Amino acid sequence: MAHSKVRMWVHVVFCTKYRRSFISPDIKPKMYELLRKELRKKKCTVDVINGMPDHVHILLQLDASKSIATLLHQCKGGSSSTINKEGWFDREFKWSVGYGAFSVSQSLVDKVRTYILNQEKHHERIKFKEEYNRLLKLHGLEPDDLDD
Repeated sequence: MAHSKVRMWVHVVFCTKYRRSFISPDIKPKMYELLRKELRKKKCTVDVINGMPDHVHILLQLDASKSIATLLHQCKGGSSSTINKEGWFDREFKWSVGYGAFSVSQSLVDKVRTYILNQEKHHERIKFKEEYNRLLKLHGLEPDDLDD
C-alpha cells in the first residue's frame, strides 16, 4: 500500500479530582472549548464533548501516531494548567489521574454521540459510579471501586 489510512474512534471519560463539581453550567462551554483546543494541538478531531459537574465524556478520533495515555496526560495537564494560571476557580483545579477510553466502531458513532449529548437526562436516572461500571463491563473490563 502506498498510503496508510487510519480512523480510530474513542469514547473517553474522566473526572475532576475527588469528583468535585467544578463544571457548572456557566463554565461548561469554556471548559469544553479548552479541552477541544488541547486535543486539537495533539492532532485529534473532537466530535462531541459533554458531561456533568464532576466528569466529562469525549468522542474523538485518535491520531494514529498518539498513544491514548500520552494524549490524555497532555490534554488534562494542559487544560488544568491553563485553568489554574487564569484563575477560573478560588481553589486549585485538577483532573483525576485515571480515565476510561473505549474503542467505538464506525457503526456505533451516532449512538455514542447521542449518549454523550444526553448526559444530563441520563444522570437523572443513574449515578456516575453505575454509569462508569456499566461502560467497563460493556468493554470486558473489571468494575472500578469508585466513591459515590
